[in-house]
Amino acid sequence: MDIYTKCIKPPSDTTIVLIYALGSLGDAISLYTLAVHLAHRSLDKNCTHDLKWSSCNRHFDPHLCICHSGHDSRSEPTTATRLSDKKLLICFMTSDSVCNNLLILCGSHTCVQLFPISDLCRGLLPEETDMSFAARQHQHERSSMIRMAKIFRPINPISTDTSTPINEPLSPMFILFNLFSIGAWSIAEALDVPCIGISPFNPKTTVSTPSNFLEELSTCRPFLTRQIMLQSMNDRVQTHPILNQHFNCSIHIHPIKVAELEFWMWRLFVDDHDDFRQELGLDYPPFAKLCDKLNGNLKTMIPATPLLLLQNDMLSSKVNLPASVISTGFIQPLSQCSLALQACQGYADISEWCKKTLTKGTLIINFGSMEMHSKEFNDYATVQHLIKCIEYALQSLKCRAIWISCTENHLLNACFLERSSKSNYEYPIYNYSHALPLECITDLVQKYGADNGPHYYPNTTNNKSQIPVAVLHHGGVGTFQHCLSLGLVQLIMPQGFDQHESLYCGIQNSVARGVEASMSELEWKAAIHWALLKDQSLIAKQLQSLMDSKEKMGVDGTVQLIWDWMFRSHDLPDFACDEVSNQ
Repeated sequence: MDIYTKCIKPPSDTTIVLIYALGSLGDAISLYTLAVHLAHRSLDKNCTHDLKWSSCNRHFDPHLCICHSGHDSRSEPTTATRLSDKKLLICFMTSDSVCNNLLILCGSHTCVQLFPISDLCRGLLPEETDMSFAARQHQHERSSMIRMAKIFRPINPISTDTSTPINEPLSPMFILFNLFSIGAWSIAEALDVPCIGISPFNPKTTVSTPSNFLEELSTCRPFLTRQIMLQSMNDRVQTHPILNQHFNCSIHIHPIKVAELEFWMWRLFVDDHDDFRQELGLDYPPFAKLCDKLNGNLKTMIPATPLLLLQNDMLSSKVNLPASVISTGFIQPLSQCSLALQACQGYADISEWCKKTLTKGTLIINFGSMEMHSKEFNDYATVQHLIKCIEYALQSLKCRAIWISCTENHLLNACFLERSSKSNYEYPIYNYSHALPLECITDLVQKYGADNGPHYYPNTTNNKSQIPVAVLHHGGVGTFQHCLSLGLVQLIMPQGFDQHESLYCGIQNSVARGVEASMSELEWKAAIHWALLKDQSLIAKQLQSLMDSKEKMGVDGTVQLIWDWMFRSHDLPDFACDEVSNQ
């Protein structure tokens, strides 16, 4: 049965949390991590696992309400994950392919209900996308977003659901969304429920504000523009805090200023939102109805939606963030526990290969979804050249590589097969059917030390070998921060979005170097030599220690912040601001 035709009517004391996480795996995995940890705060969540790809010996600890393994210290519960008497129903929407990868990488947590939507268009980069397919995908995503919301609450005027009596109490509802799911903001307005944005990347470095945006806004909505300008000039505007007792931070409800618009909220006013808002029965543009109610009263504050920026200080400290944007620090992705990973065939394959392969260093290569979305990885000549150059460099330096490839990229896999038939050097290829977390592969390849003989042996002590490990990737902000947290040197080949910003940050801190697919064999040799054999790892380890000492909220703090926003914000007064003058 179609999952969207099910009518879910939870008890009125159950809080519904709708999470919209469209985009790639990198755009969704941090939100899924937060969703699972948020669910584990709830008393009634008996989270179990359905691991189809490998056996798993995880257990559920009813006293701490979290799934963990004693072999994985990152999954150990802390005081912030203690039980709560709140009941949650968490629904998570993302694409079908991302859902599949989340289940494989993180395990299937039954405490979060997944709502997959089909992929009609694989393109993410605008210049690489067939616009007709992109438009269809866009409409398909928005229709699915509305359908998921309608399961729990009617949306007028599009809803024909009359099964819920008018006087029947509605369950509390909150909406969380990433910026690829910007339509969720309008859904929250239509449902009259609170919402909060969550972004793993800095939206201002990804797509800049259109140059004529404020001019056009002032033409179509002069009162709204005048009010925002007034709020931007007034530093004494009243804010309403949501205090956080467990962590030294808080969420404040701030007025919208020009900084908020330019950072991310301008996306709410673009033309393609018009039809979507009409379908929801909303006026266009946003805040139009509020402005009409104000009737020229400049003493009322127009609130900004809070945005959580999931970045560490290295990426966000040099950016002037608007008052309503909170930098929480990097969210370490969920991963299956050690025992489950060791049961995975990919783990066994890499272990066997490490024992047999002499090396001076290991390069882990993973371009993530860019293998599907980037033009370079869909060009036969480019892929052949790239594989050939990396192979030459590794052979010359007596190093090895583990290339984690997507199964959907048939061109890349075909090129690998062709190269392996013509060369003595064979790349080990592990696709997402045996996906292993980066930290697992790093630990695995460092477990083996060289004996005086020609063979490798497992290191039975807790001390890892000194085999250098570096990562070649596309510069996705999640991958970049993950490598930083593991103390790994990086070679970055950016393809778009904010990936150039990651490269710039890595270069500034001497832990990354930029590479291009068009580089020659000698240039690739020099780059890999720098990453693996020039002891850059010392700088990376020092940076890792510095990051650990300055770590912000992380998972626990961010979950606590969201929790307080949901359950301590109901007592806030209306957004009246007497501090705003009529000047």
